[in-house]
Amino acid sequence: MRKVLVKKRGKYYQYQFEIASQGGKRKWKTKSGFLNRASAYYAGCIAYNEYTQTGRYTKKYLCSILKVVKSSFTYAADVIEFIKNNPSFKTKISKYETKEKDSVHILTKY
Repeated sequence: MRKVLVKKRGKYYQYQFEIASQGGKRKWKTKSGFLNRASAYYAGCIAYNEYTQTGRYTKKYLCSILKVVKSSFTYAADVIEFIKNNPSFKTKISKYETKEKDSVHILTKY
């Protein structure tokens, strides 16, 4: 995966950046219709940042969150009796598949 690329297509500009490959083929996220290079690059940077920062939690992170929730509810239900029943008693993390690790991404101006 690389930085945001900008191309001119006819009289409009488009941005594109590489996303996770599927089945050994490279995939690209593109959008066109921008009147100048700067607006295409700006929109591409926003889309790229949104893509890279969405929904990427590790199983270890989710397990630690669940541990905090369970211990908090156990304390509230058993120790100080703030609530009658512990709602996190049967809570589990569902089957979780990890994705391949991506390299570090750095956005630079062209």
